[in-house]
Amino acid sequence: MNRSLVCLCIFISLVISKGANGGTASAVFGGGLALPGTTFLPHAFDTMWHGFGPVSVADNADNPTNNASVTKVRFRMALGADDKAFDGTATFTADAAGSIRAEWRLVATADAELNETYVGGNVPFWKFGGGKVLLDGRYLPLPAEVTKQRHLYRGSVTNLTLIDRDGAERLRIALDAPTRILLQDDRHWKTDDLSIRFFVAFGPVKAGAEYSLAATFTTPADGPLALVPPQKYRLAPGPDWIPLKYDPWIEAGTALDFTDVLPHHAPAGKFGRVLAVGDHFEFEGLPCIPQRFYGVNLCGTANLPESREEADRFAANLARIGYNAVRIHHHEKWLVSKGRQT
Repeated sequence: MNRSLVCLCIFISLVISKGANGGTASAVFGGGLALPGTTFLPHAFDTMWHGFGPVSVADNADNPTNNASVTKVRFRMALGADDKAFDGTATFTADAAGSIRAEWRLVATADAELNETYVGGNVPFWKFGGGKVLLDGRYLPLPAEVTKQRHLYRGSVTNLTLIDRDGAERLRIALDAPTRILLQDDRHWKTDDLSIRFFVAFGPVKAGAEYSLAATFTTPADGPLALVPPQKYRLAPGPDWIPLKYDPWIEAGTALDFTDVLPHHAPAGKFGRVLAVGDHFEFEGLPCIPQRFYGVNLCGTANLPESREEADRFAANLARIGYNAVRIHHHEKWLVSKGRQT
């Protein structure tokens, strides 16, 4: 089983102003481009739909080429707990008309099994629901309410314009070449976002292979964009920030041990199956006693402990967190993959 990896990432960007006189664009952590109302960042999903983004950046603020016209940043994307990664660069160029040209280049440092690699951003449905998107001259309505359709559009385009519910053209993207995209209604996953993905690769990537995307961004309703060069920020211990050492393992009997908050019945299924009775759950063998479940999602190799001892330790830790249920998810691949011992 992969050990738990917890990253505390602090994303720092300049405030994005907008209005009749225009807005600002700036480079943010990991090769992202911050625009009025959204940020576009490189991202990848592996075959188990684990998502990966940038994990480190070079000291880009001291790059002598960065100015009010051009910003170039370097970053790295991890593809899991090992050393597989993309080394990336992002170059943002402002022109006199107030457009921002963005070029992303990703170079795989090792072979990696992935589902998809893309540059993507999100915009809120409260603003764009009931609006529409213009795709190479074709209008696509953006539903104000959630429908059964999760993927609103999947296909290849060269030009995309986002129009809000008031009819204002908020974002126009001109791609250098026809590019496969996905417009996804993330309200199916309990957020208010319209997800926009520009794909640079599908499936496995090869060591040394380069994957790229180039596009020009304009904000017609907000006016011309000005490019703000990166600035250096340093976090140091003091009145506002303290070092925090994270340890995922909870010590039994401490204040953080929630084992006794909820009843834990052993073995699982001791009181029969779970029944939905009115507005609550009950065990078949414990009628008229409402039950409450708190759980966590176990995905991929998290379902495959390397030993009985590790499985017992992990289960005990879940109980101490206060969980009394788990969802076993995306485990099938490891059960049917050839050449793997499960």
